Parts: sequence; structure tokens; C-alpha cells
Amino acid sequence: MESAVGCSHIRNRFISTFRRDILRDATSKDREIIGQGKLVADKGTLWADAKLYDREGFVTENGKQFSPRDDYHVLKQLYGVAPALAVIIDYTPTILVLEKHATIVSSSQLQTTDNFKERFNAFISSLKDSNYASGYLVPDSPHLKGLLFAYRAFWGAVRTEVSRRKTTDL
Repeated sequence: MESAVGCSHIRNRFISTFRRDILRDATSKDREIIGQGKLVADKGTLWADAKLYDREGFVTENGKQFSPRDDYHVLKQLYGVAPALAVIIDYTPTILVLEKHATIVSSSQLQTTDNFKERFNAFISSLKDSNYASGYLVPDSPHLKGLLFAYRAFWGAVRTEVSRRKTTDL
């Protein structure tokens, strides 16, 4: 069993809340996880969330042992990559893109356009095509030009293709 993941109970609740509020496919286990506390994360944290899928499970800060999550598709919807890849990505610009995407799509207060989704998918595709390369922000990396373009396009979409949901007064 791995040692405690920082705030693992909160990270676990983040994924379950995404399933409940955004995907609308929460399981009884998700509802149980949500009901175990009041603190919920409002931002994506790639490595901490990916560790919840470790085959050995995880231990919370109070020593409670949990089986690993098995809803891999949910982590992939949040971050664009499978848990096994998430834990080996170590280039900060890539991590920031993946975490920003998770933060935006998990928010019930934000909405995105199809263009935002397309730009994120283009970044993930370019990242995969580059074999998850790092260093694409370095000027002397012409072979990673497509990944750099996708990176910049994603951040452009964050500025122009994400907006607050309009609230309706009842």
C-alpha cells in the first residue's frame, strides 16, 4: 500500500463530485465518498488524482485504507490521459494544461465551447504523437512545433472559449 496521498479523501471526492455533477453517472460508491465529508477540491491536481488509481490502493491521512478507483474513463475525461501516463508526465507546462482542463470541465460554474474541446483534444493528440515529449517551449525544438502550436492554441481557448454559466434567479 502506498503512503498517504496528500488530501486523498478530498481528491477522491473531487472525482466523485465530477461524476455526480457533470457526468451525471455517479455510482452508489461515489455518493458514499461525497457524503463522507464537506471539503471538496475545486482544482485539478494531476498526480494526486492519478495516484487514486494505483493498483495497490491508497491510504488517507487518518490511516483509512481504500481500494483503487477503477473508473479510468473519468480520469481520462478530466485530464485527457490514463492514470498510468498521468503519473509519469513531469513537464510543468504539460501538467498545467492538463490541470487547467480538469479544473474547467469539473466546474459547474463554467461552460466551454466546442472549440475549447477541439483545442484540448488537439493538444492531447500532439502530446501523444510526440511520445509525451517535454521541452517543447524551448526555442530550439523545431521537431515539436506542432505540440507548441497546440499548447498555445489551448491557452488561447482558455481565454476566449470559457465563460461563466448564467445563473437563473428562481
